[in-house]
Amino acid sequence: TAELPVFARQAAAGQAPHSMVWLTADCNRLAEIQPRPHAGFNVGYIGAVDFVKMHPEFVAMCTTVAVPSARFLVCGGGQDLPILRRQIEQAGAQERFDLRGYVEEIGPVLEILDVFGYPLCVETYACAELVLQEAMYAGVPPVIFAHGGAQRIVRDGETGLIVHTAAEYAAAIAYLYRNEAERKRLGQNARAVARREFAPHAAAGALNA
Repeated sequence: TAELPVFARQAAAGQAPHSMVWLTADCNRLAEIQPRPHAGFNVGYIGAVDFVKMHPEFVAMCTTVAVPSARFLVCGGGQDLPILRRQIEQAGAQERFDLRGYVEEIGPVLEILDVFGYPLCVETYACAELVLQEAMYAGVPPVIFAHGGAQRIVRDGETGLIVHTAAEYAAAIAYLYRNEAERKRLGQNARAVARREFAPHAAAGALNA
């Protein structure tokens, strides 16, 4: 909405009849979250398993990630879950995926993630993306595409990585696997920004004003 021509023209003319306040998640349930030791390199996706949101090449991208220990945890239900299962079987990659269905308590999942791999499709309807805010709040560095509202949430190279192609997505995850210090830096930055800018009290104050 913020990118609609009517608002863009007003901004270009120096007019400011509007402002944007982030929709935010209540992250109290994640307040004490801490990384837990785990085997392998876990890349998590939490959200709708539906190709009107999820990138249609999700399975193909994941299977090309050059990290032998990479495991992809998918938490979420959706109409395309059977297709996702079939694609995984056809790729012979069952050992690389953990499809958990809908998960109510995401804290234990976020605690064992090394990267939040959240590739959305070009036409995604995603706006404030609460689960992306929650992953950042938990200190998990995200890798996303420059699509929808998600690209406004992540600061490329500061709080996560923004990619533009399937090859870049796979390369970004492999890069974070090889560079633990960079992965931790992005995660710490993401956590700080999320707790400051996406906190409910910040949104409430801005909205009241």
